[in-house]
Amino acid sequence: AGPDWSNWSEIYEGSGIDFKSPSPRGYAQIEVRLVSREPLRAARIRSLQLNFEPPLVDNVLGEIWPIWEVEPGVEREFTLYVRPQFALGNPGFDLLRLRSSSDVPIELISVRTGTDAVLRLGGGQTLWPGVLEDAAEADGSVALSFPRPVLGGNGVYELKFKTKVFLQSTVFSAELERQTRPGRVQRVSGGDASALVSSQTLVVVSDLEETQLLRDVSVEPRAFTPNGDGINDRARIELSIYHVEGEKRVDVGIFDLSGRRVRDLSARRLRPSGEHAFLWDGRNEDGILVPPGIYAVRVRFSTDSAAEGTQVMRLVHVVY
Repeated sequence: AGPDWSNWSEIYEGSGIDFKSPSPRGYAQIEVRLVSREPLRAARIRSLQLNFEPPLVDNVLGEIWPIWEVEPGVEREFTLYVRPQFALGNPGFDLLRLRSSSDVPIELISVRTGTDAVLRLGGGQTLWPGVLEDAAEADGSVALSFPRPVLGGNGVYELKFKTKVFLQSTVFSAELERQTRPGRVQRVSGGDASALVSSQTLVVVSDLEETQLLRDVSVEPRAFTPNGDGINDRARIELSIYHVEGEKRVDVGIFDLSGRRVRDLSARRLRPSGEHAFLWDGRNEDGILVPPGIYAVRVRFSTDSAAEGTQVMRLVHVVY
C-alpha cells in the first residue's frame, strides 16, 4: 500500500486472536484466504470485526544497530533504541519485552535512558543492572519490569545485548505492556528512534547464501553410561538450523546398527531457526535401557522446496 505501511503480520487462524500488526494505526489492510473442502460449496465472509482499545502510549519507535553483514551463528553485540511518545491520558507501561525471530536466547548487557546527547557521551541513567528486574523466558526473550509505570518523558531507552542470528532477515521485536491491564500489548514500530544510529528498522540482514540449513550437529559425550550414578547418564544432541521459517518438526531418531529405531526424540518448533538441544537417557520407547553398543543418531527436517543439507547422522556409544 505504500512505504509508510508495515509488513504483513503473521496469519490469524481463528477468531478472538490479539492484534499482531504494529499499533496504533489509523488504517488496516486485510487479506483473507477462503478455503472450502466441499467442491460444490463456496466459502464467504459473514462478518469481520476488529476491536481496539486505547494504546498504552501515543506512539513508540525503535531501531537497531548493526543491521548489515552480520555473520550468522556467531554471537554479536547489538544496540536497540526505543523512544516512546506520550499523549494526555495514556496509561503508560511498566514492562518491556525483547525477542528475536530466531530461537536463541538474548543476553542483556545494559539498559540506559536519557537524551541522544547524553547517551552519545556515555551518560544517562543506568536502569539495568539497577532498578529494572529482568526475566529470561522460555522462548529466549527477555522481559524487563519497571518499578513503577512510565507515564511520560521524552527520553530514549538504549538496550545493549548479545545474541546470534540464524535467518536471512532476523526481526527483533519489542513490546510494551501494563501489568495491571493484561492482554494489552503495544509493539514497537521501526522508525527514527534516535539520532545515534540511522537504521530506522528492527530487521538485521545476514548473508546465508553459502550456509547449509542444518549445521553444527554434535553428540556429547560420544560414549555415555546411563547407569544412574549421575555421571555421563545422558547424551546431549545439539544442532543449529539456518534460514528456515514457519513451524517445523525436527526429527531426531536413535537407531541401532540394524536400522531399527529404538527412540524418537522428535519435537515441533515454532521458530526452527536457531540452536536446539535434545537429551537421550539411553532408554527405548518403552523406558527400558538399551543394550550396550553403538547407535546412530539421525537429525533431519523437511522443507517446502526439498532443499539439500537437511539430514545428518552421528554415532554414539552406550557402555556400562
